Amino acid sequence: MNDTSPDPNTSHMQTTFPGTQQNEPERRLTPADLRERATITVDQAGAVLGLGRSGAYAAAGNGQIPTVRIGRRLVVPTAALLRMLGDEPRDAA
Repeated sequence: MNDTSPDPNTSHMQTTFPGTQQNEPERRLTPADLRERATITVDQAGAVLGLGRSGAYAAAGNGQIPTVRIGRRLVVPTAALLRMLGDEPRDAA
């Protein structure tokens, strides 16, 4: 029997960042990547800041990482994150 369903033990750990293919290793988001997107996940913001998942959600929960709730999703506006890091977002021309 040929089972092509994703492995339930690893599918939640795979994240594809902009400019990467599904089978390539993950890479860290760059400031240029952040400027191209309106929002990123709390996990991605944590990676940019050098935090693990629990640390990122703790920082988001106490307001240290700026977040916006859209429905059930909690996302990080990249413009606010860039300002927090001292790298002003550039307006799209």
